[in-house]
Amino acid sequence: AAATPTATIVHLTWNPSNDNVGVAGYAIYRNGILLGATSTTSYFDTSRPRGAKVAYQVVAYDVAGNLSAPEGPVSVK
Repeated sequence: AAATPTATIVHLTWNPSNDNVGVAGYAIYRNGILLGATSTTSYFDTSRPRGAKVAYQVVAYDVAGNLSAPEGPVSVK
């Protein structure tokens, strides 16, 4: 899910992922480019260009370096 508390901030939230090794974190992509990572199920994008339509995807990764399929995209304008 995505919420826009201001014109340039997007708050992303998602359900936790499960993994037999253990989820280490989540990589967040904006328009296909890595934006950042977090170990929680929430992320604030504070650098979205004002008024730009963007699409976000989240990929879970585990301690062994395995990646999940991308979740999303979620578009925000």
